[in-house]
Amino acid sequence: MKNFSAPLPLWARAGLLAGLVGVALGASLVAYRYYSKPETLNLAVGSFDGEAAKIAAIIAGRLDAAKSALRVKVVPTGSVLDSAKLFAAGKTDLAIVRADVGDLSQARSVALVNKSVLMILALPGSMLTRIEKLKGHTVGVVGGEINQKIVDALKKEYDLADKVTFKSIAPADVPRAIQSKEASAFLVVVPLNE
Repeated sequence: MKNFSAPLPLWARAGLLAGLVGVALGASLVAYRYYSKPETLNLAVGSFDGEAAKIAAIIAGRLDAAKSALRVKVVPTGSVLDSAKLFAAGKTDLAIVRADVGDLSQARSVALVNKSVLMILALPGSMLTRIEKLKGHTVGVVGGEINQKIVDALKKEYDLADKVTFKSIAPADVPRAIQSKEASAFLVVVPLNE
């Protein structure tokens, strides 16, 4: 039996080669676009004053302008506690939170944004000059639930459990609470910056 395979004409071979080169180039372009696409991380941000959201927006803008391989999508929340809850639930990749807020057992620090200080402020004219003198008084805790671990530590360290009343006060209600003398002193945690 004779072998009936005949060589393809030159135009068919050139067309086949051009088609294969086109498929290879197209696949290479798709692979390049897929692997060079920037990775986007969700960042939960919440604070009373809105400064954390401004910082996060600046970071996201700089990464975007620099055409970085990493991008940040800011997810605004109502408070630091809400940010911690979103992060703990796995709904965001990153969060700007305090180390003592929420369940952060799986968290690792990426950057230190600021340091905070705890202040216990007494009303003008008050004789409260030491923590031990708070016994028998009411302390307004600005932020309430966010500062619960700090309140628990103070109660334990200074034996204030049954002797001091700690009352949660929303940040917006602080001026009214001061005017009405709702508390003898106020516990506040604020960042050490302008």
